[in-house]
Amino acid sequence: MYEATLQYVKDRIEKLPTQYSWSFSEDALPCNIRLPAGGWFEKNLALKTALNVAWQAGSRGERIELCNWYIAVWGGIRRNSEEKMRFYATGSEESILTRGVQGIASWSKALTVRAPSRFAIFDARTSLSLTAIQLLANTPNPMVFPSLPSQNNQVKAANALVTTLRKTHRFQLVTSSGCYLEYNRLLSDIARAVGQGLTNQMVEMVLFADAELLGEELLRHRRPILAGSRNGRSHRGRCIHNCSSDRKRRDIRQPGTPIHQSPDHHEQRLLKYHSLRTTRNRKNLSLCGTCR
Repeated sequence: MYEATLQYVKDRIEKLPTQYSWSFSEDALPCNIRLPAGGWFEKNLALKTALNVAWQAGSRGERIELCNWYIAVWGGIRRNSEEKMRFYATGSEESILTRGVQGIASWSKALTVRAPSRFAIFDARTSLSLTAIQLLANTPNPMVFPSLPSQNNQVKAANALVTTLRKTHRFQLVTSSGCYLEYNRLLSDIARAVGQGLTNQMVEMVLFADAELLGEELLRHRRPILAGSRNGRSHRGRCIHNCSSDRKRRDIRQPGTPIHQSPDHHEQRLLKYHSLRTTRNRKNLSLCGTCR
């Protein structure tokens, strides 16, 4: 996991200032925070520092305001109760970490506000990126991070494939109880290894910015594997595309050739296949040789 992620970050870090595009309104920043001019990469880096400075100097009420803004306004997560927000903003680190992955997309933002040098945001995008990087690099014995809820359809579809691959190949799943600390250690280790002023926050931003790209690549290049029967045999059935070319065109694409190079392939249909959510729908469907 470490080597694959390190190499990926090294290859992508120079493009981060142009690839990172998470935007927000600067008209109503909390605690009179002001940000410098620049792109969204520079503004988001400056924001993390400014939020931490304001949190360190703030009252209990101001700390709640800061965390609430970062989670609900900046992050778009508005389902948290006032009680949870107070807990994320003022509870002890130890008590927050005992939650495992429950609410982690919210409270990891609160911990980032408190101590950005030690904690970074962990959500559906960063989790998917870490797993996809390993799978696309053919990492032996990959460590699969927990799939988290997402509002992004591309991330949802890729997570569905990851779940299927993990169950089929019995990949090791990073435990919920230790995944956040393992994640932060990984980011810090990579930042130190790359050097040149790279921080854990910049590593997180690479993972966040590239999540959709990695999800698309995973769907494009990894052969879909359906859950097999209990004896380990793969299910053989009718192609989901209602394709009649299974026997005629099975060998038209050599193993390892990217899907987008396969003739007569409809990527949107393949994406739709991965988006099927129910076991009832999946267990009677497979893909023919051409579509694979």
